Amino acid sequence: MMGHSRRAAFVDRLERCVRFCQTHMSTEEGEVLPAARARLSAQDWGELDAACTAYSHPLTGHEPEEDYREVFRRIVDDAPAQIGLGPAIRKAA
Repeated sequence: MMGHSRRAAFVDRLERCVRFCQTHMSTEEGEVLPAARARLSAQDWGELDAACTAYSHPLTGHEPEEDYREVFRRIVDDAPAQIGLGPAIRKAA
């Protein structure tokens, strides 16, 4: 385990990472995707679908090993709905 003395720094970095990802996804969903929907043709979407079907991990270039699939599934199941399948994220007032 990482130890209690390093927990605060880890949590801080993790929270910053989550905020960054939420902001990034918000930009994609609020700006990029609406612009794409307005400008791309059915043929464009077909080409994108084909490219995404052949997607592999950007760092390794291949699908994750079976051991990591379960970890990924658990993260996605527990992650809030905006980024995973879990409960919706409450927006700060």
